[in-house]
Amino acid sequence: MAAPVGTQAAWVLIHDLAAKGKPGLRRKVLEALASTVDAGVAAEIRTALGAGNLEAAVRAIPWGRGWAPDLTAAFTGELGPLAARAGRQAIVSAARDLRIALDAERLPLSLVNERAVAWAEGHAAARVVEIGRETRAGLRRFLADGIADGWSPMKLARTIRETVGLTEAQAGAVARFRRKLIADGLNPVGAAKYADKLLRVRAENIARTETQEAVNAGEAAGWEQAVTAGWLPPGQEAEWLTNRGDRTCDVCESLGGQRVAVGGSFQASNGETFERPPAHPSCRCARILVVEPVKKTAAGQAA
Repeated sequence: MAAPVGTQAAWVLIHDLAAKGKPGLRRKVLEALASTVDAGVAAEIRTALGAGNLEAAVRAIPWGRGWAPDLTAAFTGELGPLAARAGRQAIVSAARDLRIALDAERLPLSLVNERAVAWAEGHAAARVVEIGRETRAGLRRFLADGIADGWSPMKLARTIRETVGLTEAQAGAVARFRRKLIADGLNPVGAAKYADKLLRVRAENIARTETQEAVNAGEAAGWEQAVTAGWLPPGQEAEWLTNRGDRTCDVCESLGGQRVAVGGSFQASNGETFERPPAHPSCRCARILVVEPVKKTAAGQAA
């Protein structure tokens, strides 16, 4: 039976790229989220809340300006080159493992770069929309909880910068923590520190997931270009490699060991399909090529 080639070595090289790209993207995510609310926006929020209009307060955030273009540019600028490097590394690693001499004319790496950049542009646009939706839900939750707790419009507008960027679940956690501090007779200022911690956790999760997306997309671009060029055969298979441990979820457990043709889709036990990892935020899975072992002559040379 054909076996995965370079089971860990190639994967480690590719995902080391993701680890190196994560700090820069995390910093840019935090910078983009921090730019969401300025003094003018805070004043509009205060006015809307004073009129009892929660939705108008949420709409006061210029979701289509400022932070969104900044975050889109960060994703495109960071993830495009990262995906391109992963694609080139995937080709070089596969060629080494398969003992194939790379031919620049037969397999121009510039095509991998073009695929990677195109992926990054499309992915960035979709991801920023999703992050904006999650952020709006978090803001709505923060404002609703503040109103329920008797906060004045001025106080809500003054403190909103501390929590904008959180998800709905995180905003709820901050509200519960603040209430507990007050109930225990403690200074609720600790809630702001907790919100800052959760915001950094979110930025870390976004950066980790997006860099993993980038290296896996780049790897896919490299393999697919290699199939198109003809030095990887049509129907070339890839295997889903699950990094099993105490935190392995049921979805990733069910995907582990599945093999599909490069460009095909894996199916999880819950019916979801995936072209490649990650299957969820902070997923630790990978894909690896599956090939026939290289045959050798009696002299020890590759046949």
